[in-house]
Amino acid sequence: MEESGIIRQLHRMAEGNGKELRESARAVKEQLGSMIGRISVSSVRRIYILGCGTSYYGALNVKGAFEALAGIPSEGAEAFAFAAYQNLDLIDKDCLVVGFSTSGESDAVAEAFAKCRERKAHTVAVTAAAESSVGRLADEILLTGASDEIKVPRTKAQIQGLLAMYLMAIAMGRASGYLSSARAGGYEAEIDGCIDAVADTVVRREAEIKALAEKYAGCTAALVLGSGYNAGTAQTCGLMIAEMAWIHSWGDDLENFLHGRFREVNQKEPLLILAPQGAGSRKVLDFLTVTHHVRGPTIVFTDKPTDGMRKLATHIVELKGGISELMTPIVYLAPLLLYGYHIALFNGQDPNRRRYPDINPTKVRYMEAH
Repeated sequence: MEESGIIRQLHRMAEGNGKELRESARAVKEQLGSMIGRISVSSVRRIYILGCGTSYYGALNVKGAFEALAGIPSEGAEAFAFAAYQNLDLIDKDCLVVGFSTSGESDAVAEAFAKCRERKAHTVAVTAAAESSVGRLADEILLTGASDEIKVPRTKAQIQGLLAMYLMAIAMGRASGYLSSARAGGYEAEIDGCIDAVADTVVRREAEIKALAEKYAGCTAALVLGSGYNAGTAQTCGLMIAEMAWIHSWGDDLENFLHGRFREVNQKEPLLILAPQGAGSRKVLDFLTVTHHVRGPTIVFTDKPTDGMRKLATHIVELKGGISELMTPIVYLAPLLLYGYHIALFNGQDPNRRRYPDINPTKVRYMEAH
């Protein structure tokens, strides 16, 4: 099968040690230089990050980033639920509403923006398309790059969107004084480290991940688990694997999975576990102790394999380290996207092709017959 757009985009991210991602990050910083002053960061009391699908899961990722880096209570929300059910009495000029939509054509985000603007909240579109429905409704537009990936399953675009929102959180923290200049600079250096790690994963780990995909080809399900900052990463990757490979695939919070859905573990379908060194490391070892006991196959993605992991996990994929757990969602997307791509190929699917190409389910409208 001819190399698809998905793998071309992943390979492009790795070229020149992440040159394209670095260019996107520089462009975002330039935009933020003028944007942050217009946001009046010191008056922002709450941040809502909205999206649908992978953009919603990205919002869950960066909720923690805005709280840790900007020091402002934040919430990741599904855009339709926000537009339809949010108590608008709680939305005012002291709220910042960020809408993440690569295409800029999410009806739910656009509707949410329209309602928030009526309440005088400041709105920021994080998108690849300035001249889009969401872009036209926003007070500010933060262009992510990746405009060439709007019509294919979005791999590079998801990573570039996260980069943009992390850089926005750092810029807000610097502007408000929540982060000293030195701390803000340190986090910006970590962004560079994340880009290094993404490129390293694609270059050095693809063959290993491809071999794992071949081993588990034919499986009808995949489950991705993560904790804390990477719970959203797990959900993003679960959805992307389903889109690419057309199998039942989903992501969940690791602790939450233990409270019931663990009953679905079997001795065939692999559990894909995101395990960066951090607050969730102990729980990963507890989880692996149980899966080892029931002989459930596990693939652990980690930057620091421990003796316990080596003893209990079925497979370990070691990723480049030196990055704080807070920043790892940018990195941990890449290996799972590679896995989903190769699972699709081994299962005989074209990972670029929609299962139902003649319909966009997000645009369907019920019409009464007359």
